Order: sequence, then C-alpha cells, then structure tokens
Amino acid sequence: MLEDPSEEFADMRDKNDIRYMLEHGGFKGLKAPVSKETLSTLQQEYKLTDRQLHRCIEIYLLSNVDKLNEQDYKTYRLQVKHRLYTFNYDVLQGLEEEERKEKLHETYLNLEDEYHRILELI
Repeated sequence: MLEDPSEEFADMRDKNDIRYMLEHGGFKGLKAPVSKETLSTLQQEYKLTDRQLHRCIEIYLLSNVDKLNEQDYKTYRLQVKHRLYTFNYDVLQGLEEEERKEKLHETYLNLEDEYHRILELI
C-alpha cells in the first residue's frame, strides 16, 4: 500500500507542475468554469493525473480570480466544490443536506488556504 506523499513533496510537485504549465502556455485563456473537453486535452498534453491537473488549474485560477467580482469568485468556488463533491460523493451522501453543504464549504475553505500557501511558494 502506498502512503500519501508528504506535504513538502506535494508542494514541490504542485509548484513544478504549475511552473511547467505556465512556461508552456497550459493556462492560456483559462477561466472558471473549465470545460471537461479542455481538462481532457490538458491532461493528455501535460500527462498529469486527473487530481493533479485539477489542483494546478484551481491554484492558477485562484491566483487570477478577482474576489471583489462576486460572480467570478462564485464561479471559481462552484467549480472547486463540484470537484470536491464528486471526489467525496460516498462520504457526503451519508450526511443531511445542510451538514453536507457545511462540510463541503469547510473543505473548500481549507483547500483555498492550502492553495494560497502554495502560491506564496511560487
């Protein structure tokens, strides 16, 4: 059984993948919501796992989203929450709707904090 990578390794992977995609124009024209077709194309081109590609795109989009523009920020949040919901579907289905929304929002906020920390490293 494989262990999850350490935080330092995960940070290094995120930084390197984002830098590589930036250098090769991988984020050119991206804005939330990113279509499934675009995700598929980028995944094939950059040979990243689904999860890693989403992380790179979400970190990049967060660095460019204008949080004062409520609609743009909401669109970004919904894209991230949709991925989190899909990834954690089985666990979330066992919760009442309000608790599910609360847990999803809490997870989103923790992830956004993590993304800001990574952006500070880049």
